[in-house]
Amino acid sequence: MIGSTLLSTLCLSLLADPQPWISRVQPANDTWELGGYGGVSILSDDHDLYDVDTAPQRRLRRAGPLGGLRGGYFPLSFVGAEAEFDGLWTERADGSEPVFAWGLRGHAVLQLPFYRVVPFVFGGYGVMGARSSRDAVGNDVDPAGHYGLGAKLLITPWLAVRVDGRHMMSAAAARRRAVAHHGSVTLGLSFTLGRARASQSEPRERPPAPNLALDTDRDGITDTRDACPTEPGAGADGCVPTDGDGDGIMDLHDRCPDDPGVSIEGCPVVDTDADGIVDAHDRCPDQPGVGTDGCSPPPPEPVPAPQDETTQVPMPSPAGDGS
Repeated sequence: MIGSTLLSTLCLSLLADPQPWISRVQPANDTWELGGYGGVSILSDDHDLYDVDTAPQRRLRRAGPLGGLRGGYFPLSFVGAEAEFDGLWTERADGSEPVFAWGLRGHAVLQLPFYRVVPFVFGGYGVMGARSSRDAVGNDVDPAGHYGLGAKLLITPWLAVRVDGRHMMSAAAARRRAVAHHGSVTLGLSFTLGRARASQSEPRERPPAPNLALDTDRDGITDTRDACPTEPGAGADGCVPTDGDGDGIMDLHDRCPDDPGVSIEGCPVVDTDADGIVDAHDRCPDQPGVGTDGCSPPPPEPVPAPQDETTQVPMPSPAGDGS
């Protein structure tokens, strides 16, 4: 069931994007990986996983099923750190007593983040332990180093299949300056968290620079200067000249584009006082006039009335007249 689901997911991811399959998904910065794994572990016959109270050391079955959990953080797409815990179900070599062996470890990871298939190497340190009855090996914990390599297959940006091979080294039983060698091979699934946040923080590609010589409508005016790039035009702005009021003067040069006019500016002739002299030449545009300047002539000055010839003007009397 799990295999068919993974196969379906892989097929959908192949059909969803025309980009080459191998480069559609790569590891990203600032991501977390959580997962589980299972496999086979091989214990050395010289293991030191026993309580001294159960001496002498007893051999365990060399190979057994292994299962565990893993978590990791990758601040950069090519480097990260992981922690693991796993358990091995085994028994004494004679099959008389069961033993649970376990491991807790941490390590650094270096990987190639260029394609969907991601090879990696790792190395670190931790502890190995055993829990069992006193008749088996008792309880014990020993330090252990490890290193290994593996590869991930990113099925989707959030799901990966992973295979690991690991070599572990711990103390050898009752032998100074000797090392016991163990190994394991595992297959697991990993889930990636934080990829959306990482993609937002990563720099985006700049859009291509515009083609400054492109002339879509072939009117001789390049698109960067053409206000109507898809319609051929004869105007300086690359648009078809329009004459909204139909007066023969294009709107670009018409000061009155909504009113038909006969002047060079495209505006109608106006004679506000209807005296036959247009306002442009009328010094009195609000008063009808008869003069060439559109104003009425001033009224004539009043003429004084003539005097009556019969009217006698009294003369002054001569001096010394006694009358």
